[in-house]
Amino acid sequence: MIDIGPFLAFNHEWFARHQSALLWLLRWRVFRWCLCIDTDNDIVEIHPHCYIVALADRRIRATFHTHWKYSKRVYFAFRPLWWVLHYWDWLVADRFVPKLSFGLFTLTTYPDIGSGLVTCDGRIYYTASPTQTWATICGQPTGTSATTNSISHLFSCHCDTVSTLWVGLRRVFLLFDTTVANSYWILDSGTVKLSRYSVAVDGTNTPSAMGLYSSNPASNSALVVEDFDAVGSTPLSDGTYLVSGTDSPYIFTLNAAGVAAINVSGVSKFSVRFVQDVTVTSPTWVSGATDSFEFHSADQTGSATDPTLTLEFHSDANFIFISKSRRPRSFAPGIAR
Repeated sequence: MIDIGPFLAFNHEWFARHQSALLWLLRWRVFRWCLCIDTDNDIVEIHPHCYIVALADRRIRATFHTHWKYSKRVYFAFRPLWWVLHYWDWLVADRFVPKLSFGLFTLTTYPDIGSGLVTCDGRIYYTASPTQTWATICGQPTGTSATTNSISHLFSCHCDTVSTLWVGLRRVFLLFDTTVANSYWILDSGTVKLSRYSVAVDGTNTPSAMGLYSSNPASNSALVVEDFDAVGSTPLSDGTYLVSGTDSPYIFTLNAAGVAAINVSGVSKFSVRFVQDVTVTSPTWVSGATDSFEFHSADQTGSATDPTLTLEFHSDANFIFISKSRRPRSFAPGIAR
């Protein structure tokens, strides 16, 4: 179980308590639209940070975000209703008739999506002063700035105007709560999706390649400059992408190491790095040039462009997933809380 900190109105307990009602509402496209869920599959579970759909042949697909996206959407989509119920609880129910309370005496607007409650996404930048060789920059243990509260995250490398020297390097961190507590669900595959915000490849600089790797920051919900070197070097995806404007979204398909890196009882931690950062092989140097890739973060409005981790599982258990009413009859993947 993960400590989620102070009570929030639309936390895991709230989603569990109202799961049946939420699943019934999610039969309707308008409610899915309100929650920014774009799928025609039958939704069989929803939680503050993820939803699960049923597939054929006793398979499920779970889609995770780096923060409590659906808590935020439930609040904003129905904000007038929640505040009416909040004042009812505060003025009447919780004072005089507790059995009529809706449990919204405390109504926090939505979870913090900068430094999160459980997970976060963010970037750490190292700035060299004076400028340094590529190998020296890549080997730095500590960055100079860290952020998690931007609508986009940028990783980049910057050439100096002095030959073969570099100004700085950014690394990106992606953390997902992937707690799944059912031992008979077996993880098969996964993908990490990033939606391009902007790209810069200056001058005649050959675009650098970027790949998916592990990370291990000191905190799951915030980043500090000391996390700059808390990144792995083993590729967790089948391929890499050139930093260019030709691909969006960028979809990293997890390889065997990536599947093994998924923590079904906690937080799965990734980083996005230049391949040349991992191999400590200098990218093409061009005076004053920059390679950068910027993608939408969890703080971006909506959920269509969020960093997303999608996992597919199968089970050998004999479940009946979906009835004619589009409701699950015998289904219990169970996100642990």
